Amino acid sequence: MKFEVQEPWWRTPGNRIQCLAAVGLLAAAAASQAQTLEEIIVTAQKRAQSLQRVPISITAFTGDDLERLGFITPFELFKQTPNVTLVGDTVFPQVNIRGVQAYDFGAGNEPPVGFYFDEVYLGTSSSQQGQLFDIERAEVLRGPQGTLFGRNTTGGLVHYISRKPTEELEAHGSFQYGSYDQTIVEGAVSGPLGDRVRGRLAFKYNNDDGWQVNKITGTDFMVTDVFAGRGLLEIDFSEEATLLLNVHGHTQDNRSDGFAVLGTLDPATGMRCPPGRILAGDCVTLSGFRHGNPEPTDVFSNLDQLEHSIDSFGVSGTLRWNINRMELVAISAYEWSDKVYEEDADGPDPLLDAFFTVEAEQFTQELRLSGETGRLQWLVGGFYYNDDKEDLGITIPPLIALLGFTLGLQNEATLDTESWAAFVHGEYTLNDRFSLVAGLRFTSESKDLVITDSFAAPSFIDMEEADSDKVTWEAGLNWQVNDETLAYASVKSGFKSSAFNTILVTPGQAAPVGEEENVNYEVGVKTDALMGGRLRFNAAAFYNDYSDFQVVTHQEVVGGIPAVVFLNGGDLELYGADFELELATTENLALRLGIGLLEGEIDAPPTVAVRGVPLDGKEPPHAPSVSLNALARYSVPLAEHGALMLQTSVTWEDDVFFEANNDPTLTEDDNLIWDARVRWTSPTERYFLEGFVDNILDEELVYAGFDVSSSGFIARIWQPPRRAGVRAGFEF
Repeated sequence: MKFEVQEPWWRTPGNRIQCLAAVGLLAAAAASQAQTLEEIIVTAQKRAQSLQRVPISITAFTGDDLERLGFITPFELFKQTPNVTLVGDTVFPQVNIRGVQAYDFGAGNEPPVGFYFDEVYLGTSSSQQGQLFDIERAEVLRGPQGTLFGRNTTGGLVHYISRKPTEELEAHGSFQYGSYDQTIVEGAVSGPLGDRVRGRLAFKYNNDDGWQVNKITGTDFMVTDVFAGRGLLEIDFSEEATLLLNVHGHTQDNRSDGFAVLGTLDPATGMRCPPGRILAGDCVTLSGFRHGNPEPTDVFSNLDQLEHSIDSFGVSGTLRWNINRMELVAISAYEWSDKVYEEDADGPDPLLDAFFTVEAEQFTQELRLSGETGRLQWLVGGFYYNDDKEDLGITIPPLIALLGFTLGLQNEATLDTESWAAFVHGEYTLNDRFSLVAGLRFTSESKDLVITDSFAAPSFIDMEEADSDKVTWEAGLNWQVNDETLAYASVKSGFKSSAFNTILVTPGQAAPVGEEENVNYEVGVKTDALMGGRLRFNAAAFYNDYSDFQVVTHQEVVGGIPAVVFLNGGDLELYGADFELELATTENLALRLGIGLLEGEIDAPPTVAVRGVPLDGKEPPHAPSVSLNALARYSVPLAEHGALMLQTSVTWEDDVFFEANNDPTLTEDDNLIWDARVRWTSPTERYFLEGFVDNILDEELVYAGFDVSSSGFIARIWQPPRRAGVRAGFEF
């Protein structure tokens, strides 16, 4: 375990040599082959470009990549993305990119990592928790994106692009059956509906019996029951103007997860146990409960069910109009979602059973005009965002009934956000090799919060407002060394506007905290020039100057009830590097390797503490010093019997803390997840059959945790255990 900032693993001479040797072995394996790599087109700069020509650290996946990896939810692709960590995917999904993440768990605040789907920003976590299906491409952009995107992207963004309607009739479908009676049915059909009209329908149904058992009631937790669908209609008004309509939604009636509740008190003395005894399960909670040696599949709860329901619906229209060698893009979108999440934080004790709720609707409008004038590739645009959240809050019914009041135990709130922005971006070609990039965005935003402990019978009502006016920018120099190699240097800024605490609030605690800002300094290289175009090597080194980051702390108030305080925690320096290698060794063998290196330290005032522990000098949570991902895929031709694909992938992460105070009981050791798949494809490539095993080693890992000292326990949240299954499908 790391309890202080240490010399980075990757800077020691021995390990540096090992890394270089590993790269050399990969290169040697491909030296005599003749296969070249597939070009990937991305839209990270709001125009179609080769991934290798974009001066941004990006990990991109094609739809075929996602399908072959077996990813089901939007958060799974982070397993194969350097310097990106999934913190949680239940009450408030959090993604950590290069050490930047949300440090609160309320549904009212937007995270510093933006989520986009078909160019539409999703400002509510419940809209992000659907299914991954019928996807053309996914892009993960590391570092602040405060110019062309700009919605709270101090950390980066994730963009999913769905497959579009086609000129010819096509369809695909699949059926999957796996562990815990998992059943997944997926399909899509696309084709022409007239001379100038095309359509596409896609859906996914995902159901299982759950992989956790409540040992007290015998009921199942972590149950999945989701249906999602999408309909697209594309209309050509002329050769220059096209309108794409997108209607989508999903409904889920899941059961959420039970936690590993570990006592922190010595059963003989009642004093807090040392970390080793707590993690070994030797200690008890305030009520005397001892979990012992916890396992992911066996949990303890006084509740029969833990509800996790979401309904969402959205519609968007994207108009693209070519006007005199310029392109006008107008995107209008409406999104609605309703979420209820039930949590049992204290296991068998009937006290901290909480409900989180939020109903949100948003409207966005974006206008962009782009073109090329002489040596200048330019884009100007405007963006409008309106978001209304109602029924936003948390309630803890058992404590309310026990203590006879709601203050500090329940919050009900409405939160309205209105924002507009204007932006400009350009790339000026100096000569055949060098170009300058610059961008500027002005954002004006206002937020209004009304919060109480009960609108029906309030003991207090607070009305808060926050306004933000901010200029974010970028500047960079690109050097096209040759046709296959790009080198770049850039400086970019991004900001997250003022925000409110809406969780366990007492009077005055909902006051807004100030803006946070991140300035990213980066140099990188992207090349396909190695070994005759058979080895792709992309690397970026970065330094993040992350200031006034927003974080929650905890205090004991109102009869020992834990309350949340939200504030600006100080500054955070982050530095490291991303490396990605891809080899086309032969027509049959593909290799992929990603390496993330990250170090950081919090610089906070002495008064900023989490559970009494000052944050100054601590390392950021969920930010492993080293993270690795690798994939090997080998295709075996079977002549007239089709082809066989063998695939294995691994993810390894160094040890991490779960909280900013670096609590030694809220950690996870370095860990390895190993998955494998085998797939048979028919000679006509119309049919396939595959089998898979995820988490082959059945590692018992946790991805998050928290401390409730007032009740004498910590809670740890599990990752799924080993799962296996088969899948069959068709495509024509």
